[in-house]
Amino acid sequence: MLALASAGWLSAAVCAVAAGWHVRKLARHAPPAAEAVRAELARAGSEREREMLRADLLERRAEAERALSLATLLPRSLARVALASGTALALTSFARELPFAGPEVVAGAAGGFVGGVMGMMVCVAFGRQAKSMANEMRQHWKRVASVVVGQWTPGKSSG
Repeated sequence: MLALASAGWLSAAVCAVAAGWHVRKLARHAPPAAEAVRAELARAGSEREREMLRADLLERRAEAERALSLATLLPRSLARVALASGTALALTSFARELPFAGPEVVAGAAGGFVGGVMGMMVCVAFGRQAKSMANEMRQHWKRVASVVVGQWTPGKSSG
């Protein structure tokens, strides 16, 4: 009985850690500062070099956009896994100990279920954080892209 309740908590903890790791990993898609992009483009020696920098930044933006569009998918999925595993383990614990019915059976099953619910709530919080980070990074990438596209266009040699 205690083993299944502990397994519910362990499953929830693994889901929460994975969701937290995912949110932390989103930071690698952060855009460079617009001022740094302007300075880098200004330091470029030729129009070809500027175009290469521009293409690289736009490619990084596209990659970040793809990753940010999926930012909340993993935490939401992990929330479902945490709740489902906590519930399944609680029901298994309850069904297993049902012949020995007593208040401790319900308490053990409730312990596993509560673990799943707690894991779900932590994953949901990380999902909200991921969504907020993704929205903020999208706005920053839009500003950087406007600097890249607006400042340096083909045939334009000065800012």
